[in-house]
Amino acid sequence: MLKREERLKYNGLFLQAFEKGRTLKSDNFRITYTKTRGDYSDKLPYVGFVVSKKFSKKAVIRNKYKRAMREIYRLFRMDSKKAESLKKIGLLVIAIKNHVTASKDISVFNKYQEELKTALDKVILQTNSK
Repeated sequence: MLKREERLKYNGLFLQAFEKGRTLKSDNFRITYTKTRGDYSDKLPYVGFVVSKKFSKKAVIRNKYKRAMREIYRLFRMDSKKAESLKKIGLLVIAIKNHVTASKDISVFNKYQEELKTALDKVILQTNSK
């Protein structure tokens, strides 16, 4: 579970990320991010996870996928080098695209894990290059 200080909880921050942020798209994910604000340059970014009702009408399934994405992100930031690079990001919103079919298969989770790690690496590279 992510610490309270890392969670993106308020609707206004989600809106700020979507309005002012940059977007990176992969096959199954859309990642929106902004640069770090000056006061928070030494902290990990606020992170939010979004799964649309178009993905599944059942909240149980949407929450399952959000928990899976949180765990993938938590494992990703455990690497100290990547955690240091993530500090250059202010707000980070990870969303599953609507066209993905919900499945309980573990191989889908493994595919998501690799794809999300690759996408987060790209976000870090884009943030560091500017």
